[in-house]
Amino acid sequence: MHQNFLSSWNTFRPNGNDVCVHGFLDNTGFYQTLPWTMKGWHAGGSANSSLIGFEICEPKSYADKTYFETVKNYAIELCVMLCKKFGFGAEAITTHCEGYQRYGSSYASNHSDIHHWWKVYHNYTIDDFRKDVKMELERKDNMIFNSGNDALNYLVEKGRVTDKEYWEKVLDTTNKTEYLFMKWAEDYSKLVGE
Repeated sequence: MHQNFLSSWNTFRPNGNDVCVHGFLDNTGFYQTLPWTMKGWHAGGSANSSLIGFEICEPKSYADKTYFETVKNYAIELCVMLCKKFGFGAEAITTHCEGYQRYGSSYASNHSDIHHWWKVYHNYTIDDFRKDVKMELERKDNMIFNSGNDALNYLVEKGRVTDKEYWEKVLDTTNKTEYLFMKWAEDYSKLVGE
Protein backbone atom coordinates (compact mmCIF):
# COMPACT_ATOMS: atom_id res chain seq x y z
CA MET A 1 0.00 0.00 0.00
CA HIS A 2 2.77 2.43 0.85
CA GLN A 3 4.06 2.04 -2.73
CA ASN A 4 0.85 3.62 -4.05
CA PHE A 5 1.24 6.59 -1.72
CA LEU A 6 4.97 6.99 -2.29
CA SER A 7 4.61 6.92 -6.06
CA SER A 8 1.78 9.46 -6.04
CA TRP A 9 3.46 11.74 -3.47
CA ASN A 10 6.97 11.47 -4.87
CA THR A 11 6.15 13.84 -7.70
CA PHE A 12 6.20 17.57 -8.20
CA ARG A 13 2.82 18.87 -7.02
CA PRO A 14 0.92 15.55 -6.66
CA ASN A 15 -2.67 16.03 -7.83
CA GLY A 16 -1.78 19.70 -8.37
CA ASN A 17 -1.09 20.30 -4.65
CA ASP A 18 2.03 21.47 -2.84
CA VAL A 19 2.08 18.73 -0.19
CA CYS A 20 4.49 16.37 1.48
CA VAL A 21 4.35 14.40 4.72
CA HIS A 22 7.31 13.08 6.66
CA GLY A 23 6.35 9.50 5.91
CA PHE A 24 3.83 6.72 5.35
CA LEU A 25 3.00 3.75 7.51
CA ASP A 26 1.31 0.51 6.52
CA ASN A 27 1.36 -3.11 7.67
CA THR A 28 4.90 -3.57 6.30
CA GLY A 29 6.47 -0.70 8.26
CA PHE A 30 7.22 3.00 8.13
CA TYR A 31 8.63 4.76 5.06
CA GLN A 32 10.17 8.16 5.67
CA THR A 33 9.89 10.76 2.91
CA LEU A 34 11.36 13.84 4.63
CA PRO A 35 13.93 14.34 7.39
CA TRP A 36 12.16 14.99 10.73
CA THR A 37 13.62 18.48 10.93
CA MET A 38 12.54 19.52 7.43
CA LYS A 39 9.35 21.53 7.10
CA GLY A 40 6.60 19.41 5.60
CA TRP A 41 3.55 20.53 3.65
CA HIS A 42 0.82 18.49 5.30
CA ALA A 43 -1.05 20.97 7.47
CA GLY A 44 -2.06 24.58 7.10
CA GLY A 45 0.01 27.75 7.32
CA SER A 46 2.38 27.98 10.26
CA ALA A 47 1.39 24.50 11.52
CA ASN A 48 3.77 23.06 8.93
CA SER A 49 6.66 24.74 10.73
CA SER A 50 6.00 22.99 14.02
CA LEU A 51 4.43 19.62 13.20
CA ILE A 52 5.64 16.24 11.97
CA GLY A 53 3.06 14.56 9.78
CA PHE A 54 2.71 10.98 8.64
CA GLU A 55 -0.05 9.08 6.90
CA ILE A 56 -1.40 5.71 7.98
CA CYS A 57 -2.39 3.86 4.82
CA GLU A 58 -5.91 2.46 4.89
CA PRO A 59 -6.60 -1.25 4.37
CA LYS A 60 -8.71 -2.76 1.61
CA SER A 61 -11.24 -3.66 4.29
CA TYR A 62 -11.65 -1.35 7.28
CA ALA A 63 -12.73 -4.37 9.34
CA ASP A 64 -9.33 -6.10 8.86
CA LYS A 65 -8.32 -6.59 12.53
CA THR A 66 -4.82 -7.88 11.73
CA TYR A 67 -4.01 -4.84 9.58
CA PHE A 68 -5.43 -2.49 12.23
CA GLU A 69 -3.40 -4.06 15.07
CA THR A 70 -0.22 -4.01 12.99
CA VAL A 71 -0.45 -0.36 11.89
CA LYS A 72 -1.61 0.73 15.34
CA ASN A 73 1.44 -0.90 16.94
CA TYR A 74 3.79 0.55 14.31
CA ALA A 75 2.25 3.99 14.86
CA ILE A 76 2.66 3.70 18.64
CA GLU A 77 6.29 2.68 18.18
CA LEU A 78 6.89 5.60 15.79
CA CYS A 79 5.21 8.16 18.06
CA VAL A 80 7.13 6.92 21.11
CA MET A 81 10.38 7.33 19.19
CA LEU A 82 9.40 10.84 18.04
CA CYS A 83 8.25 11.89 21.52
CA LYS A 84 11.56 10.74 23.02
CA LYS A 85 13.63 12.27 20.22
CA PHE A 86 11.98 15.69 20.36
CA GLY A 87 11.03 15.79 24.05
CA PHE A 88 7.27 16.04 23.93
CA GLY A 89 4.51 13.99 25.52
CA ALA A 90 1.72 11.91 24.05
CA GLU A 91 -0.70 14.81 24.48
CA ALA A 92 1.07 16.53 21.55
CA ILE A 93 -0.24 13.88 19.14
CA THR A 94 -3.14 15.16 17.07
CA THR A 95 -5.10 14.45 13.91
CA HIS A 96 -6.13 16.78 11.11
CA CYS A 97 -9.70 17.14 12.30
CA GLU A 98 -8.59 17.85 15.89
CA GLY A 99 -6.26 20.55 14.61
CA TYR A 100 -9.12 22.01 12.60
CA GLN A 101 -11.50 21.90 15.58
CA ARG A 102 -8.96 23.60 17.89
CA TYR A 103 -7.37 26.14 15.56
CA GLY A 104 -9.45 26.39 12.38
CA SER A 105 -8.86 25.79 8.70
CA SER A 106 -5.59 27.75 8.59
CA TYR A 107 -4.12 25.00 10.79
CA ALA A 108 -5.55 21.80 9.32
CA SER A 109 -8.32 20.39 7.19
CA ASN A 110 -11.40 18.83 8.76
CA HIS A 111 -11.05 15.37 7.24
CA SER A 112 -11.53 12.43 9.56
CA ASP A 113 -8.12 10.77 9.26
CA ILE A 114 -8.19 7.51 11.17
CA HIS A 115 -11.46 8.16 13.02
CA HIS A 116 -13.64 6.81 10.22
CA TRP A 117 -12.18 3.32 10.52
CA TRP A 118 -10.35 3.03 13.86
CA LYS A 119 -13.33 4.10 15.94
CA VAL A 120 -16.11 2.68 13.79
CA TYR A 121 -14.61 -0.73 13.04
CA HIS A 122 -12.28 -1.28 16.02
CA ASN A 123 -13.72 0.89 18.82
CA TYR A 124 -10.34 2.57 19.21
CA THR A 125 -10.00 6.35 19.36
CA ILE A 126 -7.16 8.82 19.12
CA ASP A 127 -7.50 9.26 22.90
CA ASP A 128 -6.93 5.50 23.29
CA PHE A 129 -3.90 5.86 21.03
CA ARG A 130 -2.46 8.73 23.09
CA LYS A 131 -2.96 6.66 26.27
CA ASP A 132 -1.11 3.72 24.71
CA VAL A 133 1.75 5.99 23.59
CA LYS A 134 1.94 7.53 27.07
CA MET A 135 1.99 4.08 28.70
CA GLU A 136 4.79 2.94 26.36
CA LEU A 137 6.77 6.12 27.04
CA GLU A 138 6.49 5.54 30.80
CA ARG A 139 7.45 1.89 30.43
CA LYS A 140 10.54 2.76 28.40
CA ASP A 141 11.48 5.57 30.83
CA ASN A 142 11.61 3.02 33.64
CA MET A 143 14.03 0.69 31.88
CA ILE A 144 17.58 0.29 33.24
CA PHE A 145 19.08 0.08 29.75
CA ASN A 146 18.67 2.98 27.33
CA SER A 147 18.78 0.99 24.11
CA GLY A 148 18.70 -2.49 22.68
CA ASN A 149 22.42 -2.24 21.90
CA ASP A 150 23.23 -1.36 25.54
CA ALA A 151 21.22 -4.37 26.66
CA LEU A 152 22.83 -6.63 24.04
CA ASN A 153 26.34 -5.56 25.10
CA TYR A 154 25.47 -6.32 28.72
CA LEU A 155 24.09 -9.76 27.82
CA VAL A 156 27.19 -10.55 25.74
CA GLU A 157 29.46 -9.42 28.59
CA LYS A 158 27.58 -11.73 30.98
CA GLY A 159 27.75 -14.68 28.58
CA ARG A 160 23.97 -14.82 28.04
CA VAL A 161 24.30 -14.10 24.29
CA THR A 162 27.05 -15.61 22.16
CA ASP A 163 26.29 -14.56 18.58
CA LYS A 164 26.46 -10.78 18.98
CA GLU A 165 26.80 -10.08 15.26
CA TYR A 166 23.57 -11.97 14.48
CA TRP A 167 21.61 -10.16 17.20
CA GLU A 168 22.95 -6.77 16.10
CA LYS A 169 21.44 -7.47 12.67
CA VAL A 170 18.13 -8.42 14.31
CA LEU A 171 18.15 -5.18 16.31
CA ASP A 172 18.89 -3.20 13.14
CA THR A 173 16.00 -4.90 11.38
CA THR A 174 13.21 -4.27 13.87
CA ASN A 175 12.62 -2.06 16.89
CA LYS A 176 10.27 -4.68 18.31
CA THR A 177 13.23 -6.74 19.55
CA GLU A 178 14.82 -3.75 21.27
CA TYR A 179 12.38 -3.83 24.19
CA LEU A 180 12.81 -7.60 24.54
CA PHE A 181 16.59 -7.21 24.88
CA MET A 182 16.21 -4.36 27.33
CA LYS A 183 13.72 -6.35 29.43
CA TRP A 184 15.82 -9.53 29.27
CA ALA A 185 18.96 -7.67 30.37
CA GLU A 186 17.06 -5.88 33.14
CA ASP A 187 15.54 -9.12 34.45
CA TYR A 188 18.92 -10.87 34.31
CA SER A 189 20.68 -8.01 36.15
CA LYS A 190 18.07 -8.23 38.93
CA LEU A 191 18.44 -12.01 39.07
CA VAL A 192 22.19 -11.82 39.63
CA GLY A 193 21.81 -8.88 42.02
CA GLU A 194 23.45 -6.11 39.99
